[in-house]
Amino acid sequence: QAYRDWMPGHIQDVLATGCFTEARRYVIETAPGEPLQWSTHYIAPDRASLERYFKDHAPGLRKHGLDRFGAGFKPSRRILTPANR
Repeated sequence: QAYRDWMPGHIQDVLATGCFTEARRYVIETAPGEPLQWSTHYIAPDRASLERYFKDHAPGLRKHGLDRFGAGFKPSRRILTPANR
């Protein structure tokens, strides 16, 4: 519950960097009894914006999550490129 409550503010912080134009949040379907999992997709207008986020903003924002949730916070990252580009 604490993570679910924290995440909307974190998403706003990521968007406030100016590196992304939108964010979409998804619930990952899991087997019955498994913990709830989330996936947030951030849309960057170009690769330069994404690289600027990695360099200038990601380390501090990731640290906020680690400071708040400790070892239970396991962020991961995938870069998806639309196939029609």
